Amino acid sequence: MGHSQLISVYLILSTGARYHELGAQYMQSKIEKKRKVYLSSELKKLGYNVSLTKVPQAVTLN
Repeated sequence: MGHSQLISVYLILSTGARYHELGAQYMQSKIEKKRKVYLSSELKKLGYNVSLTKVPQAVTLN
């Protein structure tokens, strides 16, 4: 994490670019997307047809 912060600071200072926060969900969605692609390709290698559809989350009552 420190490395990516140093890279960000360097790029901002060297280019004069403005800092833009991507939000808390940015990395989580990026990881999820990469994992879906990887797992789909693994199933295709095993001879399966793959189609992904997101299932709505069930509402839970506490």
